[in-house]
Formats: sequence, structure tokens, C-alpha cells
Amino acid sequence: MNLVCPLCHFNQHQTLFHSDKKRTYIQCQRCRLVYVSRECLPTLLEEKREYDLHENSFDDEGYHRFLSRAYDVAATETENFIYVKNALDFGCGPAPVLAATLSRNIAEVSFFDPLYFPCLPDKRQQFDLITCTEAIEHFHTPHEEWHWIVSRLSENGVFIVMTKRVISASRFAQWHYKNDLTHVSFFSDFTFTYLAAKSALTVSFPSDDIAVFKRI
Repeated sequence: MNLVCPLCHFNQHQTLFHSDKKRTYIQCQRCRLVYVSRECLPTLLEEKREYDLHENSFDDEGYHRFLSRAYDVAATETENFIYVKNALDFGCGPAPVLAATLSRNIAEVSFFDPLYFPCLPDKRQQFDLITCTEAIEHFHTPHEEWHWIVSRLSENGVFIVMTKRVISASRFAQWHYKNDLTHVSFFSDFTFTYLAAKSALTVSFPSDDIAVFKRI
């Protein structure tokens, strides 16, 4: 296949991972990212229409409970935010609930979403904590987003990613997570370990859908 991995930009050994009636999924044999073939990517309008169906709001107790898992990991990894002066919630969606929760303990909390809050922080600003909850799987160009985020991580910074991870091709075939048309990039333990090594970060996996990156 004459394809280029959207994460590591490897232009060899991009192999068919899975195919169904709706989409084709490719796996890079270098970083092991599984990604939707480019012709199957949703348009911006299709993405917005799908996101607007979600009931993620400040009034949704279930959404608060869901995000509390990322908050609890952040608190543990930063010793209850003792050295965290600022934070960024990257890909917050229409309701920056996690950012609001973090602001109870952190003086300065920013949030960004390409559709709902598209103003990026100042280019020179770095963050002691960055969260990306249920957003990285939406990245069409994960190479660019990953390097942007890592470049904003402070010397002792912590980056927390929440996304369900690829286990195997057989399980992927039955996986409901892939059926969301806005989910286009799928990561595994191998992929995150690869990214950590390339970015001078450590990585740990406190749960089956959370990865924690720290500066070495």
C-alpha cells in the first residue's frame, strides 16, 4: 500500500488491519497506530453533527463521573496539584467540565477544542498539566497534534490521555469503539510507548483507557 502513517509519517509497511461495510482501517507497522483510510475520514460538518448528539454538559452527572477518573489520576500524578501552576484541557468539547473541575485546585486553567473553543493558547506558554480525554481518537493528523501538545509540556509536566486502546485485530473487529464515525485514530500500549521514547517522555498505564506521560 502506498500510504503514509498520519502519526509517525512512515511511508512503508502500512497494512490492512480491518475492513467493514463502512470503513477501511490501516495499521502502521512502525508505530502500530491503527487509522481510518483517508478517503473514509468524516467532514467537519459530519463531525460537528455527531458531536452535537452527545449529551456532555455541565448538568450531566454521568459525564462528571466519567471525567472524574482523569481528574483523580491527575491528582495522584501531581501530588494533589502541589506544583501545578497551570493546566490545559486539549479537546474539551462543547462543555469544558474537566477544566472547570481542575480550576478548583489550579490557578490558571485553559481549554481548547477545534470546533467549540478554537483559540489556541499563546505560542510561548507551557503547561504543568495537559489533559486530553476522549479526544485523541478524533485526530485526523495525530503527528501535528502530538508534537504541538508535547512542545507545550513544561519541564516537569504531566500529560494525561484518556482513550480506549487497541488490543488485537480479532477484538478490534468486534469493538464498538471503532463504529463512531468521528473515531479515526486508534492507539495501543505499543503506540504510546513508541511515542514516549521518541518524545523523551516516560509512560505508564494506570487503567485500560488512561495513559500518563511525564518528562524524563
